[in-house]
Amino acid sequence: MIDINNKIFNFYDPSKIMESELESLQNSLSENIFTDSIYTISEKYIPEREKTYLLNQFNNLVTNFNFEKSKIINKEENNLSGIEVIFRKELINYNQEIQDYCLVDSNFMLIDVFDNIEIIMSDNILGEFKNQNIIPIIAHPERFNKNTEISKFEKLKNDGVLFQMSLGSLDGSFGEDAKLNSINLLENDIYDFIASDTV
Repeated sequence: MIDINNKIFNFYDPSKIMESELESLQNSLSENIFTDSIYTISEKYIPEREKTYLLNQFNNLVTNFNFEKSKIINKEENNLSGIEVIFRKELINYNQEIQDYCLVDSNFMLIDVFDNIEIIMSDNILGEFKNQNIIPIIAHPERFNKNTEISKFEKLKNDGVLFQMSLGSLDGSFGEDAKLNSINLLENDIYDFIASDTV
């Protein structure tokens, strides 16, 4: 997964990032290129009133990028874009639009719980996810300031919750605590996905 997030949300930034990646691909002789990547943006950086419009724009941006990338690497690229959702209880109330918050029309939902892992651990929340056939992926748990006991992560994994690590945490971009937590979680086989941080 490739996170394209910026606290000052602006589509010129993701565009420049993707243009830069295309330029790197053109100059690279490497064969070791991931051909399928999920590009995600975080809901927390999108104004509510413009969410639908901006998500459509982002999807179009990824579609165009994949078309250009396909020409460079001579392989067809899938259009994979999604959103990192801010967890709130209303999210799990049954509605027809919940699939809109899942990654690439799947049943996987990338969730930011803002340091509150306890809310996901409650039986009724996990039960609702299961009832709606949604598999939660908790984003960058290494950045939590509390509730970092391995046993809590293991319990959630046993209940079907997945975890995504941010490369930016591992290299210290989000502070020493996040770096140490990411190493600890990695050594304990907690992670299922790794995301790059492009911004």
